Parts: sequence; C-alpha cells; structure tokens
Amino acid sequence: MAADLRKTSQFARSRRVVLALAILFGLLALATLPARRHKADALLLARGNNVDELARSYAEQIVHPSFLAEIRPRIRPIDGHRLSDEELRASISAHSVDSAGLIHVTARADSAEGAEALANDVAVAFGVAVKQEAQQHEASVRDELRSRVDQRTREISRLRVAPRGRRRSRRTQAPRAR
Repeated sequence: MAADLRKTSQFARSRRVVLALAILFGLLALATLPARRHKADALLLARGNNVDELARSYAEQIVHPSFLAEIRPRIRPIDGHRLSDEELRASISAHSVDSAGLIHVTARADSAEGAEALANDVAVAFGVAVKQEAQQHEASVRDELRSRVDQRTREISRLRVAPRGRRRSRRTQAPRAR
C-alpha cells in the first residue's frame, strides 16, 4: 500500500510539473505573439481643380516621412506612449479613392481607441497643414499683386508728371500775338 501511495504522489507531482510547464509555455507563446492591431479610417475630401490628381498628391503627402515628422509633435500619445517617427510611419497608410476626390487614411494601433485617435489626429493635422499652405500661397499672391499695383501706380504717376514737366500748361503760356 505504501508503494501505491508513492506512485500516486509521484504521479501527482509529475502532473503538477507538466501543468506548470504547459502554463509557462502558454504564457511564453502568448507573449511572443504579435499584438492584434486595430484599424481606423478617416476620409478627406480634396477640393479644387482636378480633384483626383489632387487626392493622389495628398495621399502621397500624408505618408511622406517629412510630413509625418512635422506633425508627430501634434499627435497625442497613442495607447499610452508617444509614437516615434518610425512607429508613426508604420502606423499610417493613405490612398486616393478613384474618381471621388477622396483620400482614405488608415491608422493602426494596439487598441481601437488608439487607432481612432491616430486617424483623427493625422487627418486634422493634414487639414491644418493644407489650410496653412493655402493661406501662405494666398498671402504670397496678395503680396505679388500689391507689388505689381504699386509698380503700375508709380509708372502712371511718372507718366502723368512727365508731360506737365516738359510742356507748360495753357494757363502759364504767354499769350501769342496774332
């Protein structure tokens, strides 16, 4: 009977060891699996002439490393941490929707909330960048037009002054004898 108890005890211990090893390997496998990435989308509408070409250009701009590096400080922490330039580039994709003038932005993060926040932040940052670029272009055009108007005004003033300087007006001319 003592031999049977020893066998049962050894069997129970070996079962516990096997179970502990199974749990350990399970946790190890779970830790090494890639985290499930969540996706969120944002749609932007291109406005202007030739919207399809503009949408393609915008989609390229959104994923360009220099643009992402520029907006990264304005992106809020995603899933508890600030994204590096590389993480941001790996988390964002964009493409134009044919014949619709739309830009489809996709953001990926470890949580659904993080993906939504990232998609929203990138879309808003791009909208702000486009607006700022348009305002700068408008200011540049306005300054150029103002410069041209000023130049034309000076030319007109010189033309008006020049004939008077060369000719005397009728009032100041001496009367002619007839």
